[in-house]
Amino acid sequence: MMMMRYRMMMRSSSSSFVVVALHLLLFTTTISITTTNAQQVFVSDLELTTDVGKFSSPTDLTFLSDGTLLVTSKSGLLQQSQPPYNGEKKIILDISSVVCTNGERGLSSVEVHPDFDNNGYLYLFYPYAKYGNCNEDANDGPVNRLSRFTYHRNDGDSVIDASTEVVFFETPSLLTDHHNGGDIAFGPSDGYLYVTLGDAGDQSTPQDHSNLFGSILRLTDDNEIPEDNPFVNNKEAVRCHEHGQSYHPDQPCLEIFAWGLRNPFKFSMNPSATKKTEFYVNDVGAASWEEVSVGGTDYVGANYGWPAREGYCKQGHNCGETCEKDESSSSSFYYEPPLHAYNHFGDDAAVTAGTFVTTDSSWSDDYNGKYLYADFVSSTVFRLDYTGKGDVTSCPVVSNYTAVPLMEYAKSDIAVMKFFANTLYLLSRGFGGRLHTLSYVGAGTNRAPQAKITTNATTVVAVGDVLRLSAVESIDPDEGDTTKLKYEWDFNNDGVVDSREMEPVVSFDEVGVHVVSLKVRDGKGGRTTDTIEIGVGTPPTATMLIPQEGHLFQVGESFVLTAESTDDDANTITFSWEVRQHHSTHYHPYLEPTEGNFVPLQASPAPEDFLATTNSYLEVRLTVTNRRTGLFSVLSRNVMPQLITVHIDSSPVSNQTVVVDDYEVTTPVTFVTWASHSLSLQATDFGYDDNNYQFQSWSHGAAQKHLMRMPNNPNVEPRFVVNYVRTNTMSPTTTTTMAPTTKSPTAKPTTIGTLFSPSFNATTILESAMSHNPTTTVVSSPTFRPTTRMTPPPPTTLEPTTTTMSPSTRNPIFIFPPRPFQSNNDNNGQPSTNNNNTMAIIFSSLGACFLTMITCVGCLLVLQHKKKKRRRRG
Repeated sequence: MMMMRYRMMMRSSSSSFVVVALHLLLFTTTISITTTNAQQVFVSDLELTTDVGKFSSPTDLTFLSDGTLLVTSKSGLLQQSQPPYNGEKKIILDISSVVCTNGERGLSSVEVHPDFDNNGYLYLFYPYAKYGNCNEDANDGPVNRLSRFTYHRNDGDSVIDASTEVVFFETPSLLTDHHNGGDIAFGPSDGYLYVTLGDAGDQSTPQDHSNLFGSILRLTDDNEIPEDNPFVNNKEAVRCHEHGQSYHPDQPCLEIFAWGLRNPFKFSMNPSATKKTEFYVNDVGAASWEEVSVGGTDYVGANYGWPAREGYCKQGHNCGETCEKDESSSSSFYYEPPLHAYNHFGDDAAVTAGTFVTTDSSWSDDYNGKYLYADFVSSTVFRLDYTGKGDVTSCPVVSNYTAVPLMEYAKSDIAVMKFFANTLYLLSRGFGGRLHTLSYVGAGTNRAPQAKITTNATTVVAVGDVLRLSAVESIDPDEGDTTKLKYEWDFNNDGVVDSREMEPVVSFDEVGVHVVSLKVRDGKGGRTTDTIEIGVGTPPTATMLIPQEGHLFQVGESFVLTAESTDDDANTITFSWEVRQHHSTHYHPYLEPTEGNFVPLQASPAPEDFLATTNSYLEVRLTVTNRRTGLFSVLSRNVMPQLITVHIDSSPVSNQTVVVDDYEVTTPVTFVTWASHSLSLQATDFGYDDNNYQFQSWSHGAAQKHLMRMPNNPNVEPRFVVNYVRTNTMSPTTTTTMAPTTKSPTAKPTTIGTLFSPSFNATTILESAMSHNPTTTVVSSPTFRPTTRMTPPPPTTLEPTTTTMSPSTRNPIFIFPPRPFQSNNDNNGQPSTNNNNTMAIIFSSLGACFLTMITCVGCLLVLQHKKKKRRRRG
């Protein structure tokens, strides 16, 4: 088999790519290649042109009025390119030294001022290493920042001076590395600056107006507050631009325009809405739904429902619950339903890019004024068409819009789309970062053919081996077959046609990487080119030392990625590392490609949510390159999380709701989570049969809502019981739930979650687990999270000793359970029983006994009083 490099032996520049099939844990120098039809255009009046330009790890793009293209990269670079965008890229700003890039972090977006030609203002959103680190830490981790810079043209040259930065706002320190949002746009009619912010991985933030997370912010172009922002007339409202929070739940942030969002990845202004501002927001969902929601002038103070709702339904549900606007409700409480939402069926699972086709474009009325969006997982572009046949009460729920697929470019990971000058530009993160275009050609117009190279190669190609190439899968989208196509092969990239056959045979006599190109013509002026790189010789080999095969990670664990090469040509070998955090059907970048050996990997992640505990893991990828020959190989290793089994019950009644990591479960329940994860636990009060059952205590002495750090020993299974006390008067605030069932020894627990299949097996993982013993620390904090580096301090009216987690709690209290951990010297890193917690439990029990005794005495006195009355009557 001829190969380019071990990782991707054949790389297409226009219409195909080749996937290297690797065994995930066994590393050899013999690999298999399979071809995939990478692109499809599903409509006859559009034409896709791939790989117009190449940009490393692109995150956003925008255009200047003269057609200049600006592209941001995850690393912190802002690049400039001139039409047709396939030539030189100039770096006009480099802030990589202060930008955090772990996980989903990175320079996220760029937007230019509406009067950019005169003032040169442009705006960037990025995670700023404010305290010199990129940790996942709500106290001193990085912050998300929006800043304005000034662009200068000097003698035809362009540059941005970093010293022109004007900071508009910063968020609180980031608890996690995901759900950043961070898209920027100016309203075309009001001129205001709109910014989307994700929930930062903390579901308590979007409904808490005292912080900026999970919201859409609205500012003037010089960082003032518009007079009709929703909290302007609230006397308690304050600016939160310095610290991203007000430190008090009764003090909302004036910057907030709307809220209740999870991860509003991108949003797009509707250019046809000239009398008022209107935009569509792509909010990436959790386990079930992807949302496209409408916002703007008519949606001041809109609440999009997260985390209570996802899509049309209650979070974690797929159908049957309407969320239409209740006109009688306060605008602070009803949830604005999405304009369109789709469930996680098939490959569609992450709504990212979106844009409008302008109404005055040269495209047809089938497109003009319509909204287009892309799904990151399927890399498919859709057009939203209104049908008016929606039903949010049906099962499954039916949207008022239908999504018409326009094109697919598999594995390209489309992240950004912009419609400019009658062309749809698509920026994809796949294949190293590429720019593509989708153009309207109209019905009956000749479209260029789609060139595609395939090969019969199945093993590594040696010098002199014969390789058969094929153009059979090249097609003409107008003719539908290959009978009229003409082929021109160039085997050595010298511009000379070496063969005109459909299936030529070739061999190579030199070790190295050989570029082969195929140009396909349709005889009507249409032509396209496909290229592949074929590697000849033996690729380099290496051994991945850290992480070791079979290693199971725990939350917060750090690695130093290490490998060694035993090749004779070892002095020419280089390493490049990449880590992906897989979640369900997609993955998040966790470590961008990083050159070198002994590469530190930041603390291992926590599960994204409750359901992610059973469908997430890390993939470590090592690219080994021989600089002399250009050949390389890719080693891939999946690192699974260490699972911990948890049991929760309630007393004196079972069948009650407990909220675990913001997900409702019913007692008794057994589920798995990750080692050293800080599990969020919340007991809920309930009412039944004219009685009010109120929370009394957890078996481990914690507050009604708290965080519990899990052990790192898989042989320890934490067991928690929430205790209730019954009162005789129903409280107005009591939530009535299903009838409780009396707890009995035979009650069967509910098991939550399905483990990885087939390779992710709890038993197998537990048996192969390695012992970890990280240092653990009990952290105490005030209720409302002040970062110690920030000023002013929290208001003195707060009670910093409370352990109750309100929606504004940002620095959680970690409590270690006194049971089943009995000793601090068990060599398993388990915390010992905390004396204060033990005393609290003792005093709580004594108090309960005292109250019971008083109640009994009262009952006896009442009975005695009744007996005396009866004697008197007698």
